[in-house]
Amino acid sequence: MPREEEEQLGFGSAIYLKARDLTTEICLDEGLFAASRSWRKRFLDANRLSLRRRARHGQVTPDDARVVAEQFRKKVQEIIIEHNITEIYNADQTAMSYEHLTTHTIDTTGSRTVWVRSCGKDKRRMTVLLLAASSGKRHAPFVLFKQPPSRIPATEAFNHREQLGFGRTVWRSVKPMQEASGIEIYCNTKGWWNSKLALQWLEHHFAHCDSIDEEVLLIWDEFSGHWTEEVREYAASINVLLFCVPGGYTSVCQPADIAWMRPYKLRLREQWIKDIQEQFREHREGESQEADVTAFSPHSAFAS
Repeated sequence: MPREEEEQLGFGSAIYLKARDLTTEICLDEGLFAASRSWRKRFLDANRLSLRRRARHGQVTPDDARVVAEQFRKKVQEIIIEHNITEIYNADQTAMSYEHLTTHTIDTTGSRTVWVRSCGKDKRRMTVLLLAASSGKRHAPFVLFKQPPSRIPATEAFNHREQLGFGRTVWRSVKPMQEASGIEIYCNTKGWWNSKLALQWLEHHFAHCDSIDEEVLLIWDEFSGHWTEEVREYAASINVLLFCVPGGYTSVCQPADIAWMRPYKLRLREQWIKDIQEQFREHREGESQEADVTAFSPHSAFAS
């Protein structure tokens, strides 16, 4: 049975069961009301209802989210007035895949198995921390990779102290990329954010600002690494006022989740596809040049 018919069947069964329950509640003879398929269709049309795919799920209703978002907005306004804040920052971390394969492709109609070639890295990810200000300025992101630690403790300590966690060989490639792009690139054993990185991140973005004497507001989520005592104290020492997004409501309270993440990931996927196309183009051109060299080699030219 086609998927659409299966969905309609399940949805129709739900309406049928609910209609029969109501029939029992109002003591109506079941023989007088069959809740037929034609009745279900008329019921949906009459009440402007249709089968819709789930967009979000959870225990938080949209009405609850609106109330919390309004309370959050008022609290931020109170903080701005109380502390005379002129600049507000929002930071958020997200996982980025090494591969950005699309979920749809073109294949023969009726195919049950659709195969897509990949590099086998679609489950590998890195962590990216984004930062932007209320003025519209977007700061260079922090990127965090996962890498196994060195077996030698002294070497591991040196790597984190001098090479942002990378081994000597990898650091030779990472350092030029970091200098050219302005992006801070780190690594650790788990590949996830922690309080130590939060301290380094705060120092990088806020400790050397020209307006360090002016207090700024930084809004980020309730991740435990953001709220250790050490992080709080250091943020206060550089005039950064930390404010937490309510847990479970980042989709309606955090600007990053509301407006940044989707366009950011779409552009990244678009750039990834362009890079793949460029690599294919260079590969084909390389094969073509090799064929030309073979056809017009010095030996063949001399022989002619």
